[in-house]
Amino acid sequence: CTRGAFMQLVPFEDSFKQKLKCDYILVVDTEGLRAPEIDSEESIKHDNEIATFVIGLANLTIVNIFGETPGDMDDILQTTVHALLRMKCVRLNSSVKFVHQNVKAVSDKTDTGRQKFLEKLDKATRIAAKQEKVEDKYQSFSSVIKFDGKSDIYGFPCVWKGDQPMAPVNPGYCETAQVLKCAIIEAVEAKKGFITLSQIQSHIEELWKSVLDDDFVFSFKNTVELSAYKELDEHYCQWSWEFQKEMIEWEGIAKNKMQTSGGSAKLNELQRRMIKEGQSKAHNVYDRLMESIKDLFENSEQRQTFVQWQTNTELRFRELLNEREIQVEMFCKSIISKKQAGIEGVKMQEQCRNLFLGKIKELVHKM
Repeated sequence: CTRGAFMQLVPFEDSFKQKLKCDYILVVDTEGLRAPEIDSEESIKHDNEIATFVIGLANLTIVNIFGETPGDMDDILQTTVHALLRMKCVRLNSSVKFVHQNVKAVSDKTDTGRQKFLEKLDKATRIAAKQEKVEDKYQSFSSVIKFDGKSDIYGFPCVWKGDQPMAPVNPGYCETAQVLKCAIIEAVEAKKGFITLSQIQSHIEELWKSVLDDDFVFSFKNTVELSAYKELDEHYCQWSWEFQKEMIEWEGIAKNKMQTSGGSAKLNELQRRMIKEGQSKAHNVYDRLMESIKDLFENSEQRQTFVQWQTNTELRFRELLNEREIQVEMFCKSIISKKQAGIEGVKMQEQCRNLFLGKIKELVHKM
């Protein structure tokens, strides 16, 4: 069982070397993706990184799928496309072919499913391109990763013909494998210009660095989820700023009120009253904005995607309220403290002035 990615140089025979004008083909085999036994957020991130790395490196990627349906590959490819659009160092010249195992032929059912699959990928590509501000250049999945829905799908029958253990190898499987092999050779033959081993090493280093730098993208299941998270984050920033803005405005009014208040005898009472007023103001703003938050999670078109972040968003906003309550108390105490210091300073000045006047009067009388 492959873990990670296994890379191997496969040499061509001399006749092929002359025909294809290259010496080796680099084959990269990866572990199975979206394994049910290790289904977790960390596994999603890991699979997305591997898929992006391999597709970004390869001229041709063969996606091996058991059965007719693509399963989780649409999510992986969505994330891969988004990541590739973000990576400036990646040459967008990859292509992909789908191999369906244990399928006698590509049926109408497979063809219909594939069309829906491609429509979903095209939509995700447009969303990703818009976010990366390259929508004028990339409008479909095939504009990023070359793919033909008719010629790039292969149905492989079962490798054994009949029941084990005495079943012979299925000739149909060998025939389909030969067809795929010829398609790979044709793809190599059609390529203009090849790279050296040192160039491959440099490209791998640049690509892997880009994968690590784009860690944020790989944490999401697909482009739709990433887009929904960004939209939610924009809403949260707006709510947070509105909260802060209203509290800053209250601080301006409260500061003026405390600075123009009466003498020191009432300052402690004023401080308690202003803290209570400020914290009450914070709660009122919080309650109003929480209604907006609940409305988004209940009525947005992306509410089914948003729901996974609802608890975390509400907790973050509650923490913002708690921070603001503490800030209100510190703010009021700071203003009152400065005012108290100012009053005491005036008293000291008055005392010093009276002392000086007294000393002057004594000196005058002695003279």
